[in-house]
Amino acid sequence: MRLDVDVAGVPSASAPAAPETRRLSHLYSPEQIAFVLQRERLRGDRHRGAISLVMFRSEADMRLDVALLEIATLILEHARTTDEIGHYDKTSVCVVLPETGGQGAWNFAQRVCDSAKRDGLMPVCVVYTYPSAWFPKPKNHSDIHNHN
Repeated sequence: MRLDVDVAGVPSASAPAAPETRRLSHLYSPEQIAFVLQRERLRGDRHRGAISLVMFRSEADMRLDVALLEIATLILEHARTTDEIGHYDKTSVCVVLPETGGQGAWNFAQRVCDSAKRDGLMPVCVVYTYPSAWFPKPKNHSDIHNHN
């Protein structure tokens, strides 16, 4: 789904692009990604679901803007229709994965990174998941240790 900004400066949703027409022109800005993350976090809270954010940056020996566009193209190839893709900041592209926990997000990141390495890119990725995988130690179980 692409976000446009209405006259008041508030992001508004427009019709999602069909998968075959989804192109790099549909990459969200950092402000739009922040809006998507907030929306998906609230949805996750209501439905007790997880969301993940996978961020990619390149360490390839090429211009940063070219490398990020190539990584974004690979993300588009692996993304589902419900995934939201954009610029996290000037040095990273990202994908918001609704209803996806940490393991699913790492699986996605691995597929993109494997494709990128075949293309000569050296992406570095970071996965954030909400809610986090950390759980407080249960009462009455002093022998359990958290290793998160």
